[in-house]
Amino acid sequence: LRGFLSSLLADAEMLGAPDPELAATMGFSGFGKKARTFDLEAMFEQTRRTAVERSRKVLGKKRECSQLMHLKTCFVFPTWGGV
Repeated sequence: LRGFLSSLLADAEMLGAPDPELAATMGFSGFGKKARTFDLEAMFEQTRRTAVERSRKVLGKKRECSQLMHLKTCFVFPTWGGV
């Protein structure tokens, strides 16, 4: 197995740099680039803040709608003569 791997490495070294077109075709074009780093805590905090903000908006609209419905039921105006 070691001989097989060392012969593969020797063959790869003789070929030189990989062909960019072949690498893109094979889906390897992203290899060798620096990996992106993410601040997961900041992402979670931003997601939490967005969720809180959206919840407040929804609750505000529900409260507003509830108040309007309450006003409609509290102030029932009589109709005279079918008007």
